[in-house]
Amino acid sequence: MKTNQVVRAVLILALASCGDSTTSGPGPGPVAVAGSVAGRVRVAGGDEAVGGVTLTLGGRTVTANEQGWFSFGEVPPGEGVSLVARHEGYAEGVMALTVRVGAITSADVALVRMQPTQPIDTAAGGTITGASGVSVRFPAGALVTADGRAATGMATVALAYLDASSLAMRVAFPASFTGRRTDGTTVPFESFGVVAVDVRQGSQALSLAAGMSAELTLPVVPSQAAAAPATVPLWSLDAANARWAEEGTATRQTVAGRDVWVASVPHLSWWNVDLPFETTCVRACVRDPQGATVPNVEVVLNGVDYSGSSRAWTGADGCFAADVKRSSQVSVFARQGVLATEPRTAATPSTVMRASANPLACGDLGTLTMVQAVAQITLTWGAAPRDLDSHFTGPTLGSPATRFHVYYGGRGDLGQAPFAALDTDDTSSYGPEVITVSRMTAGRYRYSVHNYSGQSSGAIERSGATVGLIVPRQGIVRRYDVPAVNPGSNNVWRVFDLVVDGAGTIGVEPIGAFAASGAGYNP
Repeated sequence: MKTNQVVRAVLILALASCGDSTTSGPGPGPVAVAGSVAGRVRVAGGDEAVGGVTLTLGGRTVTANEQGWFSFGEVPPGEGVSLVARHEGYAEGVMALTVRVGAITSADVALVRMQPTQPIDTAAGGTITGASGVSVRFPAGALVTADGRAATGMATVALAYLDASSLAMRVAFPASFTGRRTDGTTVPFESFGVVAVDVRQGSQALSLAAGMSAELTLPVVPSQAAAAPATVPLWSLDAANARWAEEGTATRQTVAGRDVWVASVPHLSWWNVDLPFETTCVRACVRDPQGATVPNVEVVLNGVDYSGSSRAWTGADGCFAADVKRSSQVSVFARQGVLATEPRTAATPSTVMRASANPLACGDLGTLTMVQAVAQITLTWGAAPRDLDSHFTGPTLGSPATRFHVYYGGRGDLGQAPFAALDTDDTSSYGPEVITVSRMTAGRYRYSVHNYSGQSSGAIERSGATVGLIVPRQGIVRRYDVPAVNPGSNNVWRVFDLVVDGAGTIGVEPIGAFAASGAGYNP
């Protein structure tokens, strides 16, 4: 059964972070000394929620609910705060967070699925080859148990591979796109491939014996082949500190006709083939639709012509400055809750500089304005059934032949595809559930309501459900009440279609009919 307990906890954290506006006697009210972290865990490359994930931050551990939501309160402020997520069947997820006093840090945790396990004889060693051309070769007798004894018998090996040239996968990149070099300096880098190796006997993890190494092979991604040099620094992940450390070199080779990276690694963890780059910086200010500056907003800067990413937060003045690769293209957007700015692609300066040295010298991107919703859909209902769900489908921007589906299991995003998002999944009657749409392309969109509780728990036609639709730019305001007659006792109410023409004009076509959930949610 779904639950929204963590969503409520997020709201409580939001209120708590504002402090108490009342006072008892003279003097100021309480002053916040900590921040909060709240977010959701999903599958990398998509929006499927991952429930039951164990998350660790600052020595404390929580478990994400069935929808992947979690929260931490009273988190000491800091940069590079490590958030570690673990769940069977997924590679360890690591985020480097910025926590600010009195603010809620949003954590979008994306986990990479481990590839299917394969057997290995620990005494003989051998090569395990996974999908995407990733492989690992173990010498004979290289594996040991947690107490250092030589492993015997069979074990299983699982690989996880992350291609950071894919924007959809880049959000799952562990920690950040920076690392500590052997000389102690911290540098930004772009990734040419990341792999994790997990070896187990039952539930017990095995590791490499002292003095032994395994050989990793990763593909050279075709889109990166022209920029890939003969050798690239190799980096290992320190999950506890959310930090990459330079540890060896990967060489570019041709193996069995394939263009690959080959590296020798002395321990098992996330390993990363990354090339440091020269930095420059950009700056901008974020404003809401009314023109007011917006503080404590996360800003994401994704490389367009390089496989790297950086994040920044706006200050009290609503402005930020961030390091990026010089002489390149970046896509920049800001987001806060269900509001986001339109992604903006910009050329970065050619001058080498750092944001920390002189923010005002950074390339000025001007103002990023939070997007006024193209459309907003609100669902409310009565006491029974307890759980009605909003479902919104439509053509994917840039790929209209495919359709997105925003619902409790895939909440969407306003700053990137699908440019639609569900704010809250209410499972205890009444609602509201709100879907906000920030961009639309030509095509047909459909909004439906599903009786998740089942008709036996309360018929949808007797739920008192009401759907409100607002299309502010066209002055459209509509209300739809659930039909009172449902001859087939079906559990899905198809409410309306939105039809967008080539000029961007939105037409509304009411449906008002019931269907079985098995019929799907697309037109």
